[in-house]
Amino acid sequence: MTEKNSFYFSEEQDVKSDERIIDFTWGEIDLSFISDNGVFSKNHIDLGSKLLLEAFETEMLELAREDYPKFEKISSGKKLDLGTGYGVIGITAQKLFPKGSMLLSDVNERALALSEKNIARNLAVKTSTIKSDGFSKINGKFDIILTNPPMRTGKEKVHELLSQAKDHLSDDGILLAVIGKKQGAESYGRYLDEIFPLTWTSLKKKGFTVFACSKKVDELD
Repeated sequence: MTEKNSFYFSEEQDVKSDERIIDFTWGEIDLSFISDNGVFSKNHIDLGSKLLLEAFETEMLELAREDYPKFEKISSGKKLDLGTGYGVIGITAQKLFPKGSMLLSDVNERALALSEKNIARNLAVKTSTIKSDGFSKINGKFDIILTNPPMRTGKEKVHELLSQAKDHLSDDGILLAVIGKKQGAESYGRYLDEIFPLTWTSLKKKGFTVFACSKKVDELD
């Protein structure tokens, strides 16, 4: 991880603030996010996050068609956006499926402050934030965990996050993680295969893979 990028994953910021607005439309949902210096992808919504949202929406809609009772359980349960940045993934996901709750986590104080502003700005219901380095301050289990992992923290740290995500996933829950080919998607896919009973490729395009993982082997039955 270079010094230039390390502040994305630090608790405090010494970078001068310069807030800006990023408008974002997902389907029929119009959103608007406040971004700032010192956060990941400060000037635009990054492609990995967009593909993660695409995979999430597709998985949920397919589940609704194939197993509506399980869809109802998961969609009305607890969701987590791990390493939320300024809240794009979690807030958009919650606007898509607002029945359950959404927790946005990050270690970066500026990112969390922006997330809180963006929750209010986009009227995201049942959505809250928590300051946590990975899962250090996060308790309980979640029915959906979404993450665009902080790859520049290194493979060991990302492996730790993915392993802990399994521990915090409910029995019927699904983890969705987006990883770029240049960031070692193939290697991370093998690691997920090792630690989860079931891993599948939810989406693969434009140099990114979205992996879906479940603790139940019958998830696709």
